[in-house]
Amino acid sequence: MNTVNFYNSLSVEVLEEFADNTFGINPPSDLQEFLKYLKPEHKILEVGCGTGRIGIPLILKGFVYTGIETKKIFRCF
Repeated sequence: MNTVNFYNSLSVEVLEEFADNTFGINPPSDLQEFLKYLKPEHKILEVGCGTGRIGIPLILKGFVYTGIETKKIFRCF
């Protein structure tokens, strides 16, 4: 099985659990790390945005955000 097929075979719940176990839950520690380098005028493109675990908090903080996931595009301006 190639990487794309493997990734596509995983449920959202499995991916979210992996992210929570790897990066933390509230707030996600990876988001806190990203925020150290972002400025309000930055426009953000996240490739492989999943369920929006990173994108939604960025949008709520006022960033211009575009997230792309397989067959989905999520935008907030």
